[in-house]
Amino acid sequence: MVPYTEEIAQSVVDTLLQIASEIDLSSLITSEVWLWLTRPSSLPPVCLGRCNGTHRHVIERVRRLGDIGVLKSYFLLVWAESDFIFSGGFDEMCNSIREDFSGVEMFHHRYDLIQRLEHILGQLDQGFGYLGQHNPNLSPYHL
Repeated sequence: MVPYTEEIAQSVVDTLLQIASEIDLSSLITSEVWLWLTRPSSLPPVCLGRCNGTHRHVIERVRRLGDIGVLKSYFLLVWAESDFIFSGGFDEMCNSIREDFSGVEMFHHRYDLIQRLEHILGQLDQGFGYLGQHNPNLSPYHL
C-alpha cells in the first residue's frame, strides 16, 4: 500500500477533475471518489484538472452530492489566480454561492471562501509578472 502524501492527493484530485470534465465519464464517479476533493490543501500551479474542472456540468455534479464540505473544498481548490473558469461554470458557481451557502449556519463556510478570494485578489494585485513566475503557461488572456 502506498502511504498518503499531499502530492498523491493532488495528483488524484487533478485526475478526478480531468475525468469529471468529460461528460460521458463524470456520471461514473462515485460519491466516495468525490470525497478526495477534501484531502489536498491546494493543487499545483500548473494543473489541467483545476481549469477543466470548472465546466458547468462538473459544478452541477458536485452540487448534487449534497455535501457542503465537499462543495466548499472544490471551490477552494479550483479558485486560483492563474486559471481560467469557463463562463457556464462561473454562472453555476454564482448560483451555488447564493443558494448553497446562504443562511446563518453557513457563515463559517462563507468565511473560508471569502478568505480564499481575498488571497487571490492579493496575488492578482502583484501583477502579471509576479503571476507568470508561478505559472509559466499564464498569458495576459487568462487575466
